[in-house]
Parts: sequence; structure tokens; C-alpha cells
Amino acid sequence: MGSILAETIEAEKIEHLVTPVKDLFGAIFFVSVGMMVDPAMIGQYWLPIVIITLTVIVGQLVFATSGVLLSGQSLKTAMQCGFSLTQIGEFAFIIATLGVSLKVTSSFLYPIVVAVSVITIFLTPYMIRLAEPAYGFVYKHLPERARTFLDNYSASSSTPTTSKDSDWKRYIGSILKTILIYGIVCVAICGLSFGLLVPFIEKWIPSPWSDILSAIIILLALSPFLRSIVIKHSHSESFQSLWKESRANRAPLVATIVLRYALALGFVFYVLARLFHISVVLILLIALLAVFLILSSRFTKRNAQRIEHTFMTNFRSRELRDEYLGDKKPEYASRLLSKDLHLADFDIPAEIEWGGKTLAELGKEIPRDVYNEEFIFSPSPDEVISAVVPNYMNGYIYSALIESFCAEQNSRMLAMQTASDAASSMIKDLNVQYNRARQGVITQEITEVSAGAEALNAM
Repeated sequence: MGSILAETIEAEKIEHLVTPVKDLFGAIFFVSVGMMVDPAMIGQYWLPIVIITLTVIVGQLVFATSGVLLSGQSLKTAMQCGFSLTQIGEFAFIIATLGVSLKVTSSFLYPIVVAVSVITIFLTPYMIRLAEPAYGFVYKHLPERARTFLDNYSASSSTPTTSKDSDWKRYIGSILKTILIYGIVCVAICGLSFGLLVPFIEKWIPSPWSDILSAIIILLALSPFLRSIVIKHSHSESFQSLWKESRANRAPLVATIVLRYALALGFVFYVLARLFHISVVLILLIALLAVFLILSSRFTKRNAQRIEHTFMTNFRSRELRDEYLGDKKPEYASRLLSKDLHLADFDIPAEIEWGGKTLAELGKEIPRDVYNEEFIFSPSPDEVISAVVPNYMNGYIYSALIESFCAEQNSRMLAMQTASDAASSMIKDLNVQYNRARQGVITQEITEVSAGAEALNAM
């Protein structure tokens, strides 16, 4: 999981969030290890501690250096690796604790292991610094025949392989990687299904129908990954080149295909055998039919491609971002190193005779070796289309959503403005009516008072 998250664009954010916790636990670990070192115990068992420390240092030097030498590396690289691996890590604490808890070792072994681990960890930087002088001393005092043998061995191990070997290595490596990844996913699906799904379905549905429903669900979940195990890399460039290169390659290639079919059939057979207690021959026939339906289904093909595309896009999101920002060279850059490429700018006058014409129209006027020259598109049209079309569709849909949102907000604003204007007009009219009514009442009251006053004067 950590390796997958490290390839995403959120890796820096995750690392920033996790760093304080990592530092905290690192400090706790080293403090706890230091507290487990008992100086009195070291003084009491100094002889076993010295012997084990020397054994670890010398043993790691000899075996690590020998292993790296056998892998084809030079003596200098081998000795640098050997001097860098002269410590025992925290895994030794686990083994020592387990041995003490199981009472297969005495109790005094644990503090000795802790002391040896601390001493070897402390000596590791000094051993790394001693790697260069030790290599010079050893190489100087080696016999001439031994030096010649080691140089020839490392040179022969680093020679490039032939095209045929590289095709076989690339094809077998891709097949093994596919089988390993999708096989682990299929095993996980089977384990979760038989551990959680099947008991849950059997709890609510009676026996025959529960088994049928469980088989359908499990096979539907397995189908994209089983199809990838069988079909993936069956039409790759390595497969095609090996198939066309020699008839002797066809039998091994067919064997790899048959092996993958058998692996997919084995998963289906296992699921059916766990759920249905019927004849083995009948289960095998049903498994063959199920594998055929899985491989011929367009729905399964689309799901497998969608799952793989989504996973690879998310997995390579950080790499794609670096390529887009120019921090990393794109994949096609390495394929162009063997080509004799030249970039040039030409200013073509508008009145030139062959301006605006295609190469097909000018085929007779251009030399044949130039006309038949291979044209390399970098990046390829497929890569451009696969990158541009999704972005264009995402932008188009996003712009439509933005326009819809803006239109909705504009409609609300216009409705509110219209309502406000109508309310203001209504308030204005009501104020006019109110003032008229008030003025009428006041005028009437004044008239009545004047009439009463005149009547009193007349009396």
C-alpha cells in the first residue's frame, strides 16, 4: 500500500503529514533500545558480546561480498555492499524475544542481542568509510590471476543480451508480473468471498439458491482479472516478434497461453468445487463453459480495461504530472535515442511553386530515399488522442456544468430583481393611496370644524 501511495500526486502531502509521527516513533524506538542496554550486563557478558559482534561483522562481510560478486558486480561494488551490511537490525530483537517467550533460549540472550545490535549499528558508518581503503588493500595484494578472473567475470556478466534473449526476458517477465498481480487479487477475492460473503448469503437464502447466487457473484468479481491473466500480452510486440522469428519459439509460446488458461480454469474450478458437491467431471465442464463466457464477453473486456486503465492512471499520476511539468523525460524519449533526428525551421516564401502541396503530390520531384524515409511522430498520434480527447471531454462537460450553474444563478438574480422592483412599485402606489386617503380625512375634518364654527357665530 505504501508503494502505491508513493506514486500518487498526494505523496508529498502524505509524507508531510506522516513525518512528525515517523520522527516521534523513531525517537521512541531508539530511546527504548538504549534503555534496554544494561551496562552491568555488558560488563558481565563482555566475552560473548565481543565474539558475536566479530562473528556478525566478519560473516556479513564475507557472505555479502561473495553474493554480490556472484551476481556479476565488480570487487569494489561487492566490498562496498559487504561493508554496508555489517549490522543486525531490529528484527533480531523480535527473534530474541520470541526465543525467550518460547523458552528455547536462556533469558541472558536478549540483552546480549540488544548490545550486539547497538554496537554493530554504531560501527556501521565507520565500516562504510573503511570500504574504499579495504578495497585498495585487497586489490593490491590479490594475485594477478585472481584479479584477471574477477575483472573478466564482472565484464562477462554485464555484456548486453541478444535481441532474442531480451524479447524472451521481456515477455516472460511481463507474463509473470501479470500472473502474480492478478493472481493475488483473485486469491484475495476468493478468501473474502468464502470468509464473509458466502456465510452472509447462506444465512438469508436457502441452500441451493445461496450456492448459485454466491457462485455468480464470485465469478463476476473474478472475471475481469481472469481475463487479464489469460489474454493480456498475448498480442504484444515481444510475442509477435518471437512468433515470427522462429518456429521453435511457437511451442513455448503456446505453452504459456495454455498455462494461463489452466490457471484461470483452476480458479473457476476451485470456486465451483467449494460451493457445489457434485461430480468432478460436471464441475469441470461448467468451469470450461464459465471460462469461455468470461473470455468472450464484451462486458468483461470493458470492465477489465476500465479497471486496468483506472489503476494505472492513478498509479502513474505522479509520473504523468512530472512529465507534464517537464521534471521528467517522457517514455518515448528513450526510444528516440537510437534515431538520427534533426530539428530545423524553414521559412517558405508564399510564391514558391510547391508550397501548400503534400508529399504524395511532390513524390516525383523529391528523391526516392528522402520520400521513403520513415517519419516518426513524437509523441505518437494514439498518445496524443488518448491524452487530448479525455481532457477535451472533461473540459466540455465542465464548461456545460459551469454554464448551467451560472444560468441558474443569473435566473435567480433576475427573479429576485424583478420581485424587488415589483415590491418597490407596490409600496410606492400604496404610499400614494395612503397619502390621498389621509389628506381626504384631514380635509373633511377641517371642513367640519369650519362649518361648526360658522354655525356657532350665526347663533
